[in-house]
Amino acid sequence: IDAVKKLSQDIGGDLDKLPDQAIASSLRTGRAAEVKKYVDLKQGVFDKLDQAGAMPAANVTKKVDDEIQRLTALGTDDFNPLIAKLDDFKSAIQGKTINQVEILRKQLGEKLQADEFSSISTEAGKVMRGTYGALKSDIESFIKTTAGDRDVTKWKVADKRLTSMIGELDATAFKRALDKGDVTPEAARNLLFSKNRSDVQKLYKTLTPDGRSAARTAIIQEAVEKAGGIEQLSPQKFATQLSKRSDQTGIFFTQDQRNQADGLVRVIKATQRASEAAAAPMTGYQTVPVVG
Repeated sequence: IDAVKKLSQDIGGDLDKLPDQAIASSLRTGRAAEVKKYVDLKQGVFDKLDQAGAMPAANVTKKVDDEIQRLTALGTDDFNPLIAKLDDFKSAIQGKTINQVEILRKQLGEKLQADEFSSISTEAGKVMRGTYGALKSDIESFIKTTAGDRDVTKWKVADKRLTSMIGELDATAFKRALDKGDVTPEAARNLLFSKNRSDVQKLYKTLTPDGRSAARTAIIQEAVEKAGGIEQLSPQKFATQLSKRSDQTGIFFTQDQRNQADGLVRVIKATQRASEAAAAPMTGYQTVPVVG
């Protein structure tokens, strides 16, 4: 029992703390900082190239023309608003700087997600992905020609991570936690103890060091509470609770902390087996006193 209490304090710190609010605050802060980091990296490359003049847009222009031709051939008026928007975008990006093109790209994406295009959202999404794919080819060529490979790498890293962060919101639990902009302690806790390991991993990546520390406190608190509380602690139940939370401990605990916890769990289980063996010896040993 003393060993379990010591482990709990070593890893979880002050178990009287209420860590859920700290986790939620850290999730908000960490997410905003990560977005800003990659937005600034991407914007730094674009600002450097903005003085280079107009960005050639041959690939995206051809892609838009191909999409307009494909949609027109379907022969329905339903796609006319989408065709008109694509034609307007194609005209707007001609002769523009890279920053201006980026503004127009964002505006196109926002427009195609509006209610006006809800009835053709599948095609609108397909067109947007194809258009941005072609535009990325133009952007990469422009950066490489004007600035060099190093800036291409910076832009690619930033763009990939920002796209990945948007994709993370497709995960239901993560989306629920972050969608409203104000992460609640309850939502943060649900992420921490999610049955989906990827949610726990995303949470870990997003939290600040203080948030990760608060998460470790919450994990230990949960195990202690389910094991009878600190005053009536059952080492066997504590070992079981830690084993059930292997996703959380495997992600949030350091290697030393995992070794410490795993070692204690093994000792507890060995002690339990020894206690059971003493209470009920194996068949055969029970007959030794009689034979004697």
